[in-house]
Amino acid sequence: MNKFTNQTKKLIFLVLVFVFWNNNWIISKARFQPNTLLWEVSLKSNPSKKAYLLGSIHIGIPELYPLHDDIMKCWDKSDVLAVELNILDMDLSTLLSDTNLLLKLISFTDFLSDKLPNNIYEKIKKQLTEMELAPEIVDRLTPLGAALMLEFGNLAKAFVDTNYRYQITDGIDLFFLKLAKQNDKKIVELESIEKQISVFEALNENIVSYLETILNKIDSDNGMDIYILFDAWKRGNINFFEKINTDDFLENSESNNKLRNIMLYNRNEEMASLIEKFIQSGTMHFVVIGTGHLVGNKSIIDILTKTKKYNIKRF
Repeated sequence: MNKFTNQTKKLIFLVLVFVFWNNNWIISKARFQPNTLLWEVSLKSNPSKKAYLLGSIHIGIPELYPLHDDIMKCWDKSDVLAVELNILDMDLSTLLSDTNLLLKLISFTDFLSDKLPNNIYEKIKKQLTEMELAPEIVDRLTPLGAALMLEFGNLAKAFVDTNYRYQITDGIDLFFLKLAKQNDKKIVELESIEKQISVFEALNENIVSYLETILNKIDSDNGMDIYILFDAWKRGNINFFEKINTDDFLENSESNNKLRNIMLYNRNEEMASLIEKFIQSGTMHFVVIGTGHLVGNKSIIDILTKTKKYNIKRF
C-alpha cells in the first residue's frame, strides 16, 4: 500500500514549494539589501543626470580595502571627484605661517584657565596632559585650540588604547583623491580650508557647550574598540552612524541645537545645494563626504529626498 495518500503528497509538495519560494525570496532580498554607504541620486525628469554620494571615514586600516564592487563600479562611471576638502593640495607650511590662524588657537596674552569654568578647565587639563601635552602649553591654548586638540587627541588615543593592533592607512577621502590623481580625474571641493576654519570660529559663541560635548564623548567612548567604527562602515551599518550623530549631542539644549546647526545642518544645506548643481550639470560626479553628513534627519540625503526631484537609491 502506498505510504502517502494523494492528499498528503499534495500537502508535502505545497509545503516544499512554499519553503523553496520563501527561501528564494529571502535570498533575493538579502542579495539586494543595501550594504554600503553609497547612494545614487538621479534627476526624475532626466535620469541620466545623476551623482554618486559615498559616506566616508577620514582614517582607515588595510582591512577596509578592497572596497565593495558597487562602489568601484560607480567610481569608474564618474568623471569628477568631489570632496569636502582636497587635502592633497593643502600647503601645511602656509597654514602654520598664518598668524591670524595661530592666534585663534594659541594665546600669548592670557590663560585658558581664565576663559573657562574651573570644572571644564580641569577636565581639559587632565585629558590633554594625559595625552602628553605640557601643562604650560595647555594653558596657552585658546578655548577653540583646546577643543581641536581634544578632538585630535581623542582620535589618537583610540589607537593607543588598542595597543597599536591596527596599521593606519588612507581614509576613504584620501584613497579616492590619490586614485583621481592617478586616473587624471578632475577634483573639486565642497568646502575650503577657509570655510572649515570659519565653521570652527562660529563655535566661539558656544565654546563651553562644545567643549562639554567633546568631554562627554570622550567619557562615553572610553574603552570602545575603534574597530567597531571600521566594521560598521565596511558593512554599511547606517544605524551605527545615525546613532553617532545623535549621541554627539545628547542634551537637547538651546546651545546644543546651535552646535548642531553650525557643525552639521547648515553645512548639509550648503553641500546639498552644490550637489544639485553637480547633477544639473550632466557631468557625473562621485562625491565623498563624511558619513555623518549623509545619514539621519536633515542630512544631505534627507534634504535631497524632500525636494521630490530625485530618485535616490542606496547600494
